[in-house]
Amino acid sequence: MTDRSHTSSGRRTAGTGVPGVSGVIETIAAGLSLAIWRPRLLIVPVLLDLVLWLGFQMSAQSLTTPLGRVMTRQGGENGDLAAEQLARFGEQAHLNDLLAWFVPSLFAGVPRDTVLNGLLTFLAPSLMNGVDRERVFAEWGEGVFRIWRPDHWATVVGVAFVLLVVSSSLLAIFRVPLAQAVRGGRRGAARLLVDGAVSWLRIVGLILLVVLASVLVLGPVSIAAAVALMFGVNLTGLVALALVFGGGLVAIYTLFTVDAIVLGRVGPLHGLRLSYAVVRANFGPSMRFALTSMLIATGSFRLWQELVSTPPGIVVSLLGNAIVGTGLVLASMMFFYDRIRLLPRGEPQAGRDH
Repeated sequence: MTDRSHTSSGRRTAGTGVPGVSGVIETIAAGLSLAIWRPRLLIVPVLLDLVLWLGFQMSAQSLTTPLGRVMTRQGGENGDLAAEQLARFGEQAHLNDLLAWFVPSLFAGVPRDTVLNGLLTFLAPSLMNGVDRERVFAEWGEGVFRIWRPDHWATVVGVAFVLLVVSSSLLAIFRVPLAQAVRGGRRGAARLLVDGAVSWLRIVGLILLVVLASVLVLGPVSIAAAVALMFGVNLTGLVALALVFGGGLVAIYTLFTVDAIVLGRVGPLHGLRLSYAVVRANFGPSMRFALTSMLIATGSFRLWQELVSTPPGIVVSLLGNAIVGTGLVLASMMFFYDRIRLLPRGEPQAGRDH
């Protein structure tokens, strides 16, 4: 097998009609092949899953229980149903899964490292979740320690914040070696550490931008809908439809932002422009890539769900999910890297490889 550490310039295509650019299926196959060919790229997701599985566990019930009481009192006719769903979530959710929020994980599910994945998590959480620990062989699903259930909801919120910060750093640690594998060439450990630290700061900046944009959009829309409701006009359905449609467009055009930040060594705003430029020039292939990747990612969890009921199946699931998750991330980087270099002059460009 040819080592895929080289760039894409030597490849020629499969149905794209553009020299040097692979098709969607070929790109995904190349990503999966590279994940198998370079097993060291799987270290972060495998170790992280072992920590989530066998390490310390923390329940979110201290937060979901009071939220359920609020929904029962103030949630209207659907309040009891919402409280019941919150209670069920609190019983099954493990707060430590937030540690793998941005990295492929057998237990935390599909990484929420793009707006698209975040939107799908909001609309269809069951689709994005990882393996149910109750399906794991015998009682191994609960790990080797007892589950900690904090007495106060503030503890849950504080720990969740810390875990998300750590998760963002793990995203950089996971992505930087993958970017090097896609770009080609070799870099020393010191350079990788610098790239990882800078990438993490930029990723944090991106997260803050997304949060700020969400607040600026959702805040006024929610207020307008509430005012309209006071006058007897229920705009909830229309607002939800508009947000889903608008959010879907934003999700597609920002699909490769993290790839741009890590591969191109650029800031979050420049990364957003690069992702937009690539998707605008390749809208159809980008849509097909997003759909195919999502089907593979979510579909694989149905397989792992069945396999974890046996000890050998647990091993296969841990390694298989790491290969699939890492391979899809590599494929996303390859898809972006192939096409960013073909943008005409005047379009945003990635930073120089230095």
